[in-house]
Amino acid sequence: MAKFISKNLKNDINTLLGAHKCGKGSAGIGSLANMPWLDFTLPNAMNKLGAVNVAYLFKPNMTGFYLTFRAFFYGELEAKYGKYLPLYLKNKSRHIREFLEESNKLRDDFVFSMDFSENTAVMKKHSAGTIIAKYYEKGNVPSDEELINDLNYFLELYQFVIDNYEDKTDLSVDEWVEVLENEEIIDEKMFSILDIMYNMDDSSATTGQISEKREEIGFDNEKSYNSIIISNSRRIKEFLNKKPIFNDDGTENYWTRFFYGKKVDGSFQFKLQDNLNEAFSRVDRVNDSGVESESFDDININNEFEHKLEVEPMSKEENNYNSFYDYLTKNEYLFDKETIENYLLSLKVKPFAILTGNSGTGKTKLSQLFAQYLTENRPLENENTFSSINTEVLVGKSYESGGWSLNRNDIRDLIPIDDFENSYSIIVDGVPANADLKLNPRLFYKGNELKEHLEELANEDSRQKVPLEILLDEGIENFPEKNLKSFKEDSEEYITFKTNDSRVNNEFFGLSDNFVCEVLGLDKCGEMDIYFDGQKSRERFWARTQARSFDKDLINHLKSLDNLSDLEIKINKEDLLNTLRNPNPIEETDISFERRIGAHLNWCLPKNSFEKFLYVKNSSSWRVIVDGIEAIVEFYMYSVCFTISDDELRNHFNNKDLNDIIEFKADLSTIEFYCNISDLFEKFGNDVNDDVSSDNSNYKIIPVGANWTENRHIVGYYNVITNEYQSTPAYDLIKEANNSTEPYFLILDEMNLSHVERYFADFLSAIESGEKIPLYGEEELTLPENLFIIGTVNVDETTYMFSPKVLDRANVIEFETYSASDYMNDNINLSSPSGNIEYLENPLAGNEIRSYGIDELREIFSDVVIDDEPFWDVLSYEINSFQTILSKSGFDFGFRVINEIVRFMAVAWEYEGKSVVFDNWTRYFDACIKQKMLPKLHGSEKIIGETLEELSNLCSDSVIGTEDMVKYPESFKKLGEMKKILSKQRYVSFIN
Repeated sequence: MAKFISKNLKNDINTLLGAHKCGKGSAGIGSLANMPWLDFTLPNAMNKLGAVNVAYLFKPNMTGFYLTFRAFFYGELEAKYGKYLPLYLKNKSRHIREFLEESNKLRDDFVFSMDFSENTAVMKKHSAGTIIAKYYEKGNVPSDEELINDLNYFLELYQFVIDNYEDKTDLSVDEWVEVLENEEIIDEKMFSILDIMYNMDDSSATTGQISEKREEIGFDNEKSYNSIIISNSRRIKEFLNKKPIFNDDGTENYWTRFFYGKKVDGSFQFKLQDNLNEAFSRVDRVNDSGVESESFDDININNEFEHKLEVEPMSKEENNYNSFYDYLTKNEYLFDKETIENYLLSLKVKPFAILTGNSGTGKTKLSQLFAQYLTENRPLENENTFSSINTEVLVGKSYESGGWSLNRNDIRDLIPIDDFENSYSIIVDGVPANADLKLNPRLFYKGNELKEHLEELANEDSRQKVPLEILLDEGIENFPEKNLKSFKEDSEEYITFKTNDSRVNNEFFGLSDNFVCEVLGLDKCGEMDIYFDGQKSRERFWARTQARSFDKDLINHLKSLDNLSDLEIKINKEDLLNTLRNPNPIEETDISFERRIGAHLNWCLPKNSFEKFLYVKNSSSWRVIVDGIEAIVEFYMYSVCFTISDDELRNHFNNKDLNDIIEFKADLSTIEFYCNISDLFEKFGNDVNDDVSSDNSNYKIIPVGANWTENRHIVGYYNVITNEYQSTPAYDLIKEANNSTEPYFLILDEMNLSHVERYFADFLSAIESGEKIPLYGEEELTLPENLFIIGTVNVDETTYMFSPKVLDRANVIEFETYSASDYMNDNINLSSPSGNIEYLENPLAGNEIRSYGIDELREIFSDVVIDDEPFWDVLSYEINSFQTILSKSGFDFGFRVINEIVRFMAVAWEYEGKSVVFDNWTRYFDACIKQKMLPKLHGSEKIIGETLEELSNLCSDSVIGTEDMVKYPESFKKLGEMKKILSKQRYVSFIN
């Protein structure tokens, strides 16, 4: 057989074709194909298309065979893509088939999948790669002429695709380089993740390994990278006009844009795609800082810095709570443990939930309280005090560079940089752009002893880490101002200055080094005693500042100018005052460093000290006029600097080697500022701080009106009379969420007071597809990963029922009504959630589960068992049992509901501790039945009477342990209530 196929049959076909086109054949003995096959691979095909060819594939039972144009696989490809191989094959074949369809090349006798009568993994992979196929059944094989004509047509299509098809799915190396160098596309966090993987063995890592590396550079408690990968993948797709990659259930897959994936030693491991890996070696971009190391001074700082910040926080104020349950009970609100758990777990699975129950049961209140809890329980600004930063630094080449560049997140716990760093719209010199505000701290050491020690360590092993402790001093009582009174009372709305800085580097353009001092009318900000190599000197200090933009047109415009030294910039004084706030009192007085002398005899304090001088309130977005053009710019201060003014001391250092290291100490107790802004605010009655909006709420409660028939009530509309876009509170909240990483909650109160589909259809579509919502007269609206939409429901004669379309797309959570007697006599016994509370209460933790397809979900539970059976088998059996019963009355469900049930079980398993034996699974599957399967039930006794009875029996018929009991008590109880209503009213619905 093997010889007949590989030689005789192959040669006969080539003879009929009149050319050598049939290349290989096999009887199909092996791990990759247990069926006979012959393939045809045309010249240049592998270079242009990769693993694509035409083939004859015979069914293993020899009842028929296929002629197919397919994406195929081989051992190396299977090893590379791992579990993503079927997904890769399906998407590759689908995109080529769509191209053929657009080219009018498909015929009616083509099929698009192949059935080999064996449901093995290898056969599924062969079928997954089907672009087109034609089936020939044993005993009904057409003439030789038709067979040859079919084969020639398939080969013509093959050649047509080689000549004309453009791959719009994968990125070339050059395309990867382009997006990696564009911070608008690949943001800093994503670049950091990719950089970590690039430097791992084989460019592979688990999410746990990535999290560990990220923690070493100051990003603690990162449990999920799904949202960041989704957002970056979407930007790549839109920027390069790439085709989407779909899972089996129709949801979009974003991870495979970047990674291959397979299971290694029990953990799922991701690997950079080949072209991405090669592109990374060509990219010159500094990780996490966003600027080149030479951007701000002449000292080349080595960026090989890894550390872990260790701090001792102060005790929280009294309005902080141990848990959300603690917050509820101390504020005298009663919600049972299961409702809290179901609500919070549901948010991880889907950003849309419907809360139903009697009026007054706390549906809206729970959502509002959780949003408030997240805000109130967030670490407070300046709530931590630090005597030191304890880190580990990578030796690297620090003996040559003189120090390390620190990640701006190194000081996240020292100053509120989350309020400082943000994205803003700006216009500079008439060019509009988007800009991100970033801090970039650095550390320079001084002293030959340390340098020599680092060189010895580098010779031993440059990759080793050594401990470092930076001693800090707390607080400065004053703030540097002088002529604030005249500045404030000036009738002009803007204050004008000209920058003396001509630097434009990547996205940064410089302001003058003395900018803060200039706008306040100062020569310097203040002065203090500074000791150089033990010699005391009284020196003045100043602040350095910059602005930033990612807009290429803006940067190119600035670069086209001869210089920026005469660039006139006017800053809105009110905005400037709004950024100033009072410093904390000083507790420690000395800051000590070692530094290289250098050529200019000036130095800059590190970030962990200058934040005590210069504070920023909430944001640093300022209205400006640049060369007569109105704009909004993103401003930040990146250093506090000083230089030696004493001639004798300057001569002392000029006689030394510039590379010598000197000891430096700043005595903060001797600081004198040239004015005190906090006193001036009080003296001159400045109410700027009072004018700053205190509405920093992360939620909005939007009462739904009975007349809502379109989405303008949520997203606003373009006002043709005023030629302006009329926003709404909901629209403003969504825009705020887009500019934040914190959770935001849009609460639609009495959501069904109008037909939901009429005003909410765009949202339902966007939640499922991830696409933007188109708006007339305004940019498309993105629903960010950190936005959660909660709808509350009451049912009476004034409301409308939900359609299956809406119920399919949400978890429906019902709130219990407690008896008046129990409530009034304090007889309601409640318990608190007891699983992984930190995971439960962070709605953004674990939400990568939203994009998981069924294969990834199966992988999660691969080692989980229940009663010595694989949990996956038990779960699939249970879901199928309910689906079978519901299908009898037309209420069955599809892939979306199945996936969301399994995703809910996955986050519940995580919350319960990820035990190998998932003992408590029935409690969460009970919630899935009630939240996902039962809500669509409605109808007369004739339609659903028997269905309710069968479902009740399925919920109750179980023996757990040694006691007979109801298996799914909450669902059983709900079904009992529905049966009672049905017997009385002859009609019932879940939301009744």
